[in-house]
Amino acid sequence: MPSPDHPVAEDFASLARMAAHDPAMTLQSIKRSDQRDLALPCWPVWLAWSAQRGRQGILVADAREACPTGLLPELAAREHPQRLARGLALAALALGRQRLHLIVSPGREGLAGIVRQALDALAASLADPGAAPGIVLETHVEPPSPDVPPMALNPDAFSLSLAAWTRLPLALAGQAAGIPLEHGGRLVELPEGADLRQALGLEGLAVLDEGLSGFAAPDTPLILDPEDLAARGLAPAPHGARALAKGECPVDLTRQALYQHWRRSAVREGHPHRVLLARCARLAALLSLGRGGREELEELTQCAKLLDDAGLKAAHTLGSALAAFPEQWQAHAAGRCETGACQARRVAPCQERCPAGIDIPSFLSLTGRGEHAKAAAVMVQDNPLPYSCGLICPAPCEKVCLRGKVDKPIHIRAMKAVSARALFAQDKDYPVTTAPAPSGRRVAVVGGGPAGLACASFLARAGHAVTILEAMPKLGGMMRYGIPEYRLPKAILDREIATVTGLGVEVATGKALGRDFTLAELEAQGFHAVFLALGAWSSRALGLDGERLLTGVVSGTEFLVELGLGRKPAIGRKVVVVGGGNTAMDCARTAVRLGAEEVRVVYRRSRTEMPAAVEEVEEAEHEGVHFTFLAAPTRLVGEGGRLAGMEVVTMALGEPDASGRRRPEPKPGSERVIACDMIISAIGQFCDESFTRGSDGTLGDVCLTKWKTIQIDPVSLATDRPGVYAGGDAAQGPATVVEAIRDGKRAALAIDAHLEGRAFDPSLALPKPRLEREIVCSPRGCGWAEHDRPEIPMIPVSARQGNFELVELGLDQEMAVTESRRCLRCDVCIGCGLCQLVCSEAGGDALRFKEVGGRLVFEDFDRPTDKCVGCGACTRICPTGAMSLVLGKGETAIAFTGHSISEHATPSCPECGAPLPAGEYLEHLRQRLGGQADSARLTLELCPECAHKKRGASFVASLLR
Repeated sequence: MPSPDHPVAEDFASLARMAAHDPAMTLQSIKRSDQRDLALPCWPVWLAWSAQRGRQGILVADAREACPTGLLPELAAREHPQRLARGLALAALALGRQRLHLIVSPGREGLAGIVRQALDALAASLADPGAAPGIVLETHVEPPSPDVPPMALNPDAFSLSLAAWTRLPLALAGQAAGIPLEHGGRLVELPEGADLRQALGLEGLAVLDEGLSGFAAPDTPLILDPEDLAARGLAPAPHGARALAKGECPVDLTRQALYQHWRRSAVREGHPHRVLLARCARLAALLSLGRGGREELEELTQCAKLLDDAGLKAAHTLGSALAAFPEQWQAHAAGRCETGACQARRVAPCQERCPAGIDIPSFLSLTGRGEHAKAAAVMVQDNPLPYSCGLICPAPCEKVCLRGKVDKPIHIRAMKAVSARALFAQDKDYPVTTAPAPSGRRVAVVGGGPAGLACASFLARAGHAVTILEAMPKLGGMMRYGIPEYRLPKAILDREIATVTGLGVEVATGKALGRDFTLAELEAQGFHAVFLALGAWSSRALGLDGERLLTGVVSGTEFLVELGLGRKPAIGRKVVVVGGGNTAMDCARTAVRLGAEEVRVVYRRSRTEMPAAVEEVEEAEHEGVHFTFLAAPTRLVGEGGRLAGMEVVTMALGEPDASGRRRPEPKPGSERVIACDMIISAIGQFCDESFTRGSDGTLGDVCLTKWKTIQIDPVSLATDRPGVYAGGDAAQGPATVVEAIRDGKRAALAIDAHLEGRAFDPSLALPKPRLEREIVCSPRGCGWAEHDRPEIPMIPVSARQGNFELVELGLDQEMAVTESRRCLRCDVCIGCGLCQLVCSEAGGDALRFKEVGGRLVFEDFDRPTDKCVGCGACTRICPTGAMSLVLGKGETAIAFTGHSISEHATPSCPECGAPLPAGEYLEHLRQRLGGQADSARLTLELCPECAHKKRGASFVASLLR
C-alpha cells in the first residue's frame, strides 16, 4: 500500500512516459478525475490544461495565502513535497514547459527553498535522473489581489494554486484527492462535499480565513463545495476555517479583515476601488470602536452591495458578516460590545511584556521631559528597584518594542536608570503612596533578594507590618552576591534597599529557615502570613569524574558569592567557564578582572542559542574572553591532584528540544583537550534543600515539585500550607531579577487579599494602561526620522583591567530626550487604522502603517512629507488624539503623537488673521473635482466667518442702493 506522500511512486515512470508521449491521454485522465483548483475562480483543472496544448509558455504555482496568518501553501509543500514535485514534473513533460514561476506573498520567500528541494529530491530518486524535466524555478513576490479573478484562461501560463499541484499526480493516477485545508496550524484533507462543521468540529460562528473569506452563522451548513459556499455569500475556496474563540468580537474581526482587503488594494497604485475599500474598513472601524451609529451601519450595508457589484473579495467578508451576526452590529451601532474586546484599551507591547508591568511609555515621556520624580513614581508603582533593573535587566520589553520593527528599539532599560540616578543625585527617595493607617497584620518575608524586597515593599505600602528574615549578612540576594560590582554597584543597591526598609520594614540578617526558625515558629510568633523567597543558591555539577576531588574546579555561584562577600576568590592562570548564560558571562568577565591570563567560555550550542544577553557576550569579547562553541566537556584531566585540562567533544545541532533550541549531539571521535588550571561551572542553579532539614526536618505542609522547587498555585503563588506563599527562583526556578520582582508583587497582592479576608483578583497583577498623555514633542521641522538611537556610553576597555568600576556610564539627559522622542507611544495610538483609511478615502494615501502582532505601527516617516496635503481629516477622525493638527502663524503641521510628520505654509485671513487652508489642499481638491472645481469656489481669500460677513455687508449695501 503506498504511503500518502508516495501514492504513485511505483507508477511515476509510466505516468511520466504517458505525459511525455501521449499528452491527450494525460488530459483525459485529468478530465475523468473531475479535479478543480479550489482557488478562485475554481475552474476544472482539465479546462485550464486544454488551453495550454501546443503552446509555449510557463508553469505557475500560486503560493499566496488567503490571509496574512495563513499557512496552507507552506503546509501543503512540507507535507507532500514529492507529490508537489511530481505534479510539476508531469505537467512540464506533457506541456513541454521548463520554466516555473512560484508566486509568493511578501515575507514568504523561503517557500522557494522547499519547492527547489522537492524538485531536486525527485530527480535524485529516479533510476534515470535524466527522466526528470529540468525545471527552472523563478520566484516572484506579489501581494494577494483584492479582486475576484475573471473567468479567463491564459494560454501562455498554466497556473494552479500550490495545493492543487500536490493533488495533480493523484488525479493522473485515478486516485481520490482530498481538498487540503488548514485547521489549527495543521494540514487536513477532506473530500469535496464534506460537512466542514462536522469534520473540523466547528461550533458556533465559523470564521473562514480569519474573516477574509467570510463568516458563517451558527445554524448555517458549511459544505465543502464551491457553488454551495458561494450561494451562501462566502468565498468558494477558503484555505481554512475555525470557530469564533471565546472573548473574540466578530465585528472587530470584520474590521481587521476589511482592513486587509484595503491593504491589498493600497499596495497597487491606481487601484480603481481603493477608496471604496477604505470606506468600508473605516466604517467598520468606527462601529468597532463605538464611534459609529445607525447611519454608519446603513452606509456599511450599502457598501456591501457596491463591493459585490465591483467583483471584490471583500464582498464575501462584509456581506456574510452583516448576515451572520446582525445583533452584534446593532449593539455596536448603539455603542455596546458584548465581549468588551473592541472598546478595551490595550497596553503598549513593552508594558505587556515587562514582567513587572511598568507603564513604560509614561515614564519614558516623563524622563525625557526631565520630570524625574514623576517618572520614578510611575516606575515604583510596579517595581521598587528601578535603578538596579535599569542596569541589569535583560529588557524583554525592548524585544517587542514596535520602534524596533521600524529601525531600532528604544533604550528602555537604560532609561530607567536616568531618572533614578537623577533623583538620587538630588538626595531624594522614590515617591511612593502608603496606606493611611496600619492594618495590624504581620507578615514574615523569608529571603531578602529581589522577590522578597518587592513583596516587602508592596505589603508595607498596604499598611502591613513586614519583617525580612535573611540568611546572608546583608539584603539583596543574588543581586548582591551573584552580580559583580561592574554591572551593579553595591552603593546603588544599598540605596534602593534603603527605600524599601524606609517604609518601616524590619530586617533580621543571619537568620536561615530550617537552621534558625521554622514555619511553625513564625506562626507562633504572631505572623499572619509568610512569603518564601529563598532563591536558588546551588550550582549544577558538571557530572564528571574528579569534579569534587581536583583542585581548581568551582561552581559559578560559589565563585561569585565569594566575591560578593568581599573576599578575593583564588583565580587560575588559564580559566575555562562552562555555560552560556549571564552567570557564565559574569564569571568570565570577573576572572579577567582578577588577573587570569586567558579566559575561555565553552558552550555546547552555537552562539545564536546562547541564553546570555547579546550585549553581555559582546562586552566579554571586548574584554578579551575567548569562546568555544559547539563543545561539551566529557572528562577532566588532572596532574597530582590539580586540574590540568578538560576534554571536550564537538557537538552538532539536531532537532529542537523542549526549550525550543536545537538539541546538541556529540560527534564521535572529535574529542580534544583544552589546557586549563581552573574550571568554573555555570550550567544552571537550583534551590538549596537545606531549609528542609531544620529542627523539625520539614516544611510542614509545604510540598516540593520533582524539580525541587516549592510547589505553588501559579495564580496566587500560595503553597499547600495556609497563609504561606512562595515566589522567585525557589518556586519558579532560576530566572531574572525582574521576574522575581513580578512574583514579589503578585504575592503581596495575594497576601493582602488573604489578610483582608477576600478572594484574590488575578487581574490586579496584570499590566494596566495608566491613561497618561504626557508626550515629548520634537522641535518643529524635526520628525522621527532625524532621531537616531544613541549608543550607551561605556568606560574604555583599557580602563576596566584590575577593577570593578561600573562599566555602563548610562544615558545623559540629552540622550534621554532623544529616546523619549523616538517612542511611538503605542499607549496613545491604538493602531485602529482610521487615520490611514480616511486619508486613502480622501485620495491622499499619505500614511503607511505595518502590522506587527495584530497592531498597526507607523513605519514610513518620509511619505507624509511628499504626500500629505494638510487637509486634517486624519486628526478629526483619530479616536485618541494621537493625530493632531498644530496651527502656527503662517504654518500648519500634522503631528502624530507629538511629532510633526508634515508641515504646510498656510496663508492667513487678511481681516482677522485666522489660518486658511493650505495651498496643497486646495490644489488637491481642484484635481479631484475636475470640471466642478470652478463652481466650488476653491480660491479662498478670507476665512469662512469673514467671508460670510463680507457677503452680508455686500447684500445689505445692494439693498440700500
